[in-house]
Parts: sequence; structure tokens; C-alpha cells
Amino acid sequence: MRRLLVVLLFLSVPLTFLMVGILKGADGPQATPLMREVNPPTANAGDVVEISGDFLDKDHVSEVYLTLGEFTIRVELVSQSASKLKFITPKAGPGRLRLMVLTKAAQPVLVEQPVTLEIP
Repeated sequence: MRRLLVVLLFLSVPLTFLMVGILKGADGPQATPLMREVNPPTANAGDVVEISGDFLDKDHVSEVYLTLGEFTIRVELVSQSASKLKFITPKAGPGRLRLMVLTKAAQPVLVEQPVTLEIP
């Protein structure tokens, strides 16, 4: 009987930590959106651009921007899913602009992405 109690105690400790981890995960850190590919890589004002990546849905991304140095402009989102989002290219001067997202979290953060869009 004593041996059974020791085994149960031994097994209950890891289960307790597992449950605390699962419950804490609900309020834990949120995944960071990551853009991987821009299609087409060059677009004119009014063109629809599709971005592929991870965590791009409305639960993770609230706004998307094009940025070049001091110049930053918000884009109009057309659709969003976990792996793709589409936006309309705004009027912006020629150049290679980086994409940036505003995360949707308790404390939103602007995250510059490793992709660019060329505007002729």
C-alpha cells in the first residue's frame, strides 16, 4: 500500500506541472506573425498583393503597413487567414518598401517583416 502511494505521488507531480502549463498557456505569449513571401513582388497602386506566412489571421494581426525610413503607410486588408493575407497596394512613391504588422495582443507591437514590396 505504501509503495502504491509513493508511485501515485511520483506520478501526480508531473501531471500537476503539466496542467499548470496548459492552463497558463491560455494567457501566455502569443505567436508572432511571420511573412514569408510576397506575390507579386512588384505592384502598382490599386493592385491586390497576397502575402504567405504564419499567424497572419485576425487573431494575430490587426494592421499591416508599408514602410521605408520615415515613410509609413497603412494598407487596406482585403482578406486574412492563418497562412495568407491580401491587401490593396496604396499610392506610394517608387521604391522597395518593407512590410510591418501591428500584432493583436494585450500589448500590441509593431513587427517589421523580412519581406519587401517593390512599387515602380
